[in-house]
Amino acid sequence: MRTAPLLTAALNVDTGTLAAGLALAASMTVNQLAESFLRGLKRFAFVAWLKLAVALCYLGAACYCLLVLGLREAEPYLTALIVTNAGFAVVAVAAARPRLGAWSARLAGTLYRHGGWVTAIAALSGLLFGVDVIFLNHWAPAADVGVYSVYNGFPKRLMGVVFTDGIGLALLPIMATTDKPLLMRRIARLAPAVAAATAVLSFAASLVFFLLMRGAYPYAPELMALSALGIGLHTAFNLYGVALSMDGVRGAKVLAGCLLASTPPALAVLAVCVRRDGLTGGLVGFALVNLVLLAVVATTAARRYRS
Repeated sequence: MRTAPLLTAALNVDTGTLAAGLALAASMTVNQLAESFLRGLKRFAFVAWLKLAVALCYLGAACYCLLVLGLREAEPYLTALIVTNAGFAVVAVAAARPRLGAWSARLAGTLYRHGGWVTAIAALSGLLFGVDVIFLNHWAPAADVGVYSVYNGFPKRLMGVVFTDGIGLALLPIMATTDKPLLMRRIARLAPAVAAATAVLSFAASLVFFLLMRGAYPYAPELMALSALGIGLHTAFNLYGVALSMDGVRGAKVLAGCLLASTPPALAVLAVCVRRDGLTGGLVGFALVNLVLLAVVATTAARRYRS
């Protein structure tokens, strides 16, 4: 807690918001660990059904609080999200029935070696895809931060769910067993189509959302198009990321190297865009960041995975 004043000053938030953010981060961490554990056991269908059940419970509770109780503060919804993340982790671990005594030093060393690279990837990804809101909170009006979350955060999470727990359930086993140079060539051919299809789907989903909410949020087709473009590029980059993660330590090293090389220029571009144009700059910057990442990872994968 001694560092709280430094963090609150740097992030331009109060102590309560900082504490809530840390609690959310912790709940998301245990959620991801539990989900990864189940995926490692090949419990793909169970993961999908459990995540769907948790999402429907949260959606139902949120709709009741918003439409019936009329709660407009963010705290109840944030608390519910933290609880659902933690609840998912508890149910997932209980269903997996882990054997606490089944431990191997050799296996642990192998896993932690790969896990170290995966951790580095997660840290760099969290920086690249989380700092946009921090930049907006620092340089843009407070209202822009909320609007940006609606335009960018909502469809991005929706596309993530569709990819990870929908299409991904069929793709992951195939990607894990396919010859990696062949897989990379196929992804290179499919990436433009994946980006375009995701952009169209994202635009359509956002349009439906705004029509349902009517005047509650500002509707701007040009902002929606910018967001859809960025999310399309983001999905194509994620496709490369998933494929590389299926290649163990070698793929993790390639992906970590791409992220490390791309982070300085990407952050500089994003900071300039946000500082100059606020909300619009954030959407443009997000698209440019993903374009840089996609170009770097596609070029590197083509060179490293030649037959």
